[in-house]
Amino acid sequence: MLVLALDDRPQLLVESFRRYDLAINTCISHETVPNAALLYLQFVLLLYDTSYASHRCTVGNAMCAQHIDQLARLAYNGCAMDQTLAHVLWYTLQLDIQLCLAGNMECGSFVRAYQLHGSRLPPCYAHEGQPARNDMGSNAYATMESYLELDRFISNKLADLSLMALEVRHSTDSFPSNVPMNQLRIIEFRNTLLSTWHEKVQNVLALTPGNTGMSLRTRLKTRLDLSYFKYSTVMLYLNTSMYRGQLSYNSDTRKQEIVWHARQILSMVSELIDLRVMEQHQLILSIFLAGVASNDNQDKYRSCALLQTLEGRDISSSVTKTRELLQEIFVEQGIRHREGGFAIDVDWISFSEKKVFIGI
Repeated sequence: MLVLALDDRPQLLVESFRRYDLAINTCISHETVPNAALLYLQFVLLLYDTSYASHRCTVGNAMCAQHIDQLARLAYNGCAMDQTLAHVLWYTLQLDIQLCLAGNMECGSFVRAYQLHGSRLPPCYAHEGQPARNDMGSNAYATMESYLELDRFISNKLADLSLMALEVRHSTDSFPSNVPMNQLRIIEFRNTLLSTWHEKVQNVLALTPGNTGMSLRTRLKTRLDLSYFKYSTVMLYLNTSMYRGQLSYNSDTRKQEIVWHARQILSMVSELIDLRVMEQHQLILSIFLAGVASNDNQDKYRSCALLQTLEGRDISSSVTKTRELLQEIFVEQGIRHREGGFAIDVDWISFSEKKVFIGI
């Protein structure tokens, strides 16, 4: 309702904020409210504030962080939850990860709570795409579970990266002399990820029976593509966005790796959109990163075109704002180049401050 009111139906604004006020008052008197209901209400408050911020291009980091703090506190206190509430917590985790990757220093409390509890959401949570045992034979189930475990692994690495990114950026912004120390930390994370990822992929492929049916084979390929998409996102961010000026330190080999991962993301997005195996907000930051990081104009145009495709499916204006921000960065990169500087000197996180929530 708030999204519609902020777009072109102002008559809904009063009713929208009346409901917002009701949610606040209910949260204040939470002694009489079951924990599950309190989680829902806190989530509603989070959506209201992020929706308003993304429409008005004002960054309400402090308020958003407070809502996420409360959700992190409520999530792990033994509340029994249905699939809807489980999805609320999963969405909050994804949102907190994206906010961390966008450089919001106030955020990260939900990711920290998630790590503290073994990088798992509370019991009763079913992994996205979790197969039911009675839907397939034991061998097929074990094969699918191995692919899901690979996806869980890379998803958790993305969560780990989000907190590490905040720490590295804070360290290097506070003391530029800390860059070499943090470069070593990034290299260690990258090397560990590379070796573990390739080992896990080989193990998954080795466990896949040669006589797998077409239906299951298609599902397995989709799941593997999804994991590779997240892997390329992690590698692209790790090589480009951990601290100001990171791109200027990259070797020619690393630059080629950046372009490769950017194109992998762009080539997989269309299929992932059609298959609807990822929620839209999970795609936006990856597309944005691919456009920012690539020095090829065709890649940049393609990233904008993909965001435009997603705009037609977006009930808020977040995708439009993200595309507009990406285009502003392209302009700034062009200005730097024409003035004798380098396009890689544009730090997208610094540039995007007070402009938009990317991907929300």
